[in-house]
Amino acid sequence: HVFVALRGERMPAVVCSGHWPHGERDVADLMEAIHEFRTGMKHFRDKLGSFLPLIAIDANIPLASQRAYQRWVGPAVLTKTPTERSEAMIAMVQDFDLAAGNTFLSNPCVTWRAHGSRGSQEGSLLDYWLFPARQRRSYTCEVLWRISPNSDHALLRLVAHGEYRARRVWSLPPLKGWQCSDPTAEHMYKIKVNQLVRRPTLQMVQDHIANAAKEVK
Repeated sequence: HVFVALRGERMPAVVCSGHWPHGERDVADLMEAIHEFRTGMKHFRDKLGSFLPLIAIDANIPLASQRAYQRWVGPAVLTKTPTERSEAMIAMVQDFDLAAGNTFLSNPCVTWRAHGSRGSQEGSLLDYWLFPARQRRSYTCEVLWRISPNSDHALLRLVAHGEYRARRVWSLPPLKGWQCSDPTAEHMYKIKVNQLVRRPTLQMVQDHIANAAKEVK
């Protein structure tokens, strides 16, 4: 995996490019690659706190379409039969709440074809753009075979619509029995609450609550 951190004014982004073992390799090799990916993501979570993950991965895994996965995997896949390898990838995208963007295209998505089959729609779905599932409608994926006609893999392009911004938490309900005799302190408390952002995808709930508590203490 190659990770690149981009520091923006509103929210830093981490772009990752990765290649996972081919299907004939042992599943243990795949699990090692997924563990490496998780370690990299957690490193940036600890270093940056919240960030926008954009992942381009040649997973060598055909994801399956299942109703239980519809938040992360769309209908443009080529199989409905999960495997041990696809289940391992699903567990990873669920943990980080990442959507496989090109599986939400209107037509079946083919990203790999054997050499010599140019012009044929027969092939496999092995490559993915992954990004936060809650922002799936903010991105469009395109499969561009015409850019790489002599390659066995298609070029995947990700187009972002609008700007990414950290979303704020919902208004907090009044605390029962809570009173403040200092109007200035109460005013500052309300300002701090309004400045809190929603928990980032890659941050543990407990850590987010602890940080929020420090901010409004």
